[in-house]
Amino acid sequence: MQVVDIRVPKEGNSPEECEDSLRYTLEEQIFVGAVADGASQGYESRVFSRILCDHFVSEFKEALPYDETAIREKFQTFLDGVIKAFDDEITEKTKEKELKWYEENAIKTGSFSTFLGVVLNSEKGEGYCIGVGDCFLFQIKPFEKEPTEEDIKHLPIVYPENYAEQSNTPYLLATESRYNGQLSDNLYLSPIKVEKGDAIIMATDAFSYFLIDHLENRRIIKDVPRCSEEGLRLIVDSGRKNKNLKNDDVAVIILRKE
Repeated sequence: MQVVDIRVPKEGNSPEECEDSLRYTLEEQIFVGAVADGASQGYESRVFSRILCDHFVSEFKEALPYDETAIREKFQTFLDGVIKAFDDEITEKTKEKELKWYEENAIKTGSFSTFLGVVLNSEKGEGYCIGVGDCFLFQIKPFEKEPTEEDIKHLPIVYPENYAEQSNTPYLLATESRYNGQLSDNLYLSPIKVEKGDAIIMATDAFSYFLIDHLENRRIIKDVPRCSEEGLRLIVDSGRKNKNLKNDDVAVIILRKE
């Protein structure tokens, strides 16, 4: 298994201002990875997205084999822990600060984020993805030869399957539990099976929609899974300049099973 990742802030922003996060581990043939996109309208959303990724990687290592009920229950427990960790961190950061009224209101409203997590047994090629909102997973088969226009097997498999129904207002995880009332209806969960040569791309919204807009572009779909970190950064830079990729924070993890 080979893993490549990038985390790029919106053009004009510093890395510290990037609200997208990622984290992964690959230990004893088990890959656990996550990407999250903190919403700009939330309070300290980059903190929320970071904690989501960190906690998922640390807590979901033992979540195989696939059991939908157990995973959904585990996710709710995981989210409760994330919210507590977020509250603790914000309390610590603000305890000696005299907050203005609008800061107090922002803290009461809380933070929001989309999310995608993957757990995969690389030896068996079996696992699952779980997420909320418009962080997407793309599974791409290897190109043994240059595909023809009719060779649709090379089109990526996109998770969730209803990706085309996503909009500019995706459902978001929230640090205030009152906003998570419809989580069970909006939490997508799917088993995945990966074969030798396959690539898995996990991405937050800007890079995800770039790939969705180019699903039938054989050159892009062939080249992106093979990219190095430098190559991915060049794709982001050129995509922004050519207006093919939204100028937004980017987090991408590419996992190749070789």
